[in-house]
Amino acid sequence: MKVSTELKRSALYDYLCQKFPDRKLTPGLVMTDFEIQVRTDIPDVDMSYGFISAQTKAYAAGWIHEVKPLKTYGSTNAYIPKITHTASPMIEAIIGETKDPHTDEELELDDFKEIPGLEIEHYRTGKLIDKMLSTFDPLGGIMSTVNFQVAAEPGVGKTLLTMCMTHDFKKQNPDMNILIVNSEMSKALIQAYIRKSPDLTGVDLLLLRKYKPDELSHILIKMFNKKKWHLIILDSFQDLVQKLQESLDMNLSKIELWLVNLISEMNNTCGTSFLCINHVNKDGSAAGKSFLKHILDGMMEVRRDENDKTQRFVTFSKNRVGLDSVNMYYEILGEGDPRGMKGEVIWDEERYERIHEQKKFLENSKRHVNQELNQFESSRHAMQEAGPGIDQDNFD
Repeated sequence: MKVSTELKRSALYDYLCQKFPDRKLTPGLVMTDFEIQVRTDIPDVDMSYGFISAQTKAYAAGWIHEVKPLKTYGSTNAYIPKITHTASPMIEAIIGETKDPHTDEELELDDFKEIPGLEIEHYRTGKLIDKMLSTFDPLGGIMSTVNFQVAAEPGVGKTLLTMCMTHDFKKQNPDMNILIVNSEMSKALIQAYIRKSPDLTGVDLLLLRKYKPDELSHILIKMFNKKKWHLIILDSFQDLVQKLQESLDMNLSKIELWLVNLISEMNNTCGTSFLCINHVNKDGSAAGKSFLKHILDGMMEVRRDENDKTQRFVTFSKNRVGLDSVNMYYEILGEGDPRGMKGEVIWDEERYERIHEQKKFLENSKRHVNQELNQFESSRHAMQEAGPGIDQDNFD
């Protein structure tokens, strides 16, 4: 009998609740033997080994893809993984006590009053890029709970730049918990990148290629619940969506929605910020569906200069919390460079100020021209209303 994925989950979830009511699996449980047991006990629902394995491990970790009727987008169920890590004081002040969203209690409306004692956290690199990341603080920096996409064509250097910026974040904020989730690279390739990047001691790295495909969703949730993360970097978002397919047994659209919901849950529960590295299509647009765009606070792009391909700059095509449409040129220093240590990001402040001043000059010039045109139109309109009897030579 062929049944939908939702019914499979429902049947397996009910079975697991009966079998392991305290969510603790039998010590030494062999998954291949358990699969045979499940197939024997639920003969009318056909489930693959990968599906049974992933869902059982997920159930034991404290979460499972339960159908939540109140959380739907069109015809797509929005499965929300459960984040159990203790929220920060800032987030607790915002969301208060966690309640079951399916109760019949009357919904409470929020207001626009400032929350007493709430301080929005900013994490800075100590460099020029901070001005672009946020204008909500005089010193800038990345705000807690914001999500940025870092997009670029292949080979531009978005991964290396992000790793170098991570060093700066950690240097300026020693107590900052940063996790890099890399789904694309092997350990050997990561070592090659380390030779180009600065010291990343204290930054945690999760290499997903070390694990079996059907374990990835379980590993991801387990790692997200490990500690209170301030910043998580997903490298790359679209590759992670592809690799989660076997683990979650969903189509790619639902997997992307699942991952977006997970990011949102981390924002709300832990105050975590995300940098989602992404590829771009041939037309320059970000790869993937539109789900990620809905929770992005900024779309950061790494580009090559059209006139000099050796030069690179960062710009934001969208930024709710900082600067957009401003180009910041940078250079990453190599080994032995007298200007600084290996992997240090040097932002061209002089060029930024020059471009910024040129932009202000053009804006002021445009504003001045528009004012003169408006004055001319007002004068012409006044002359037309005055009629032919007016001495136009003396008309001011």
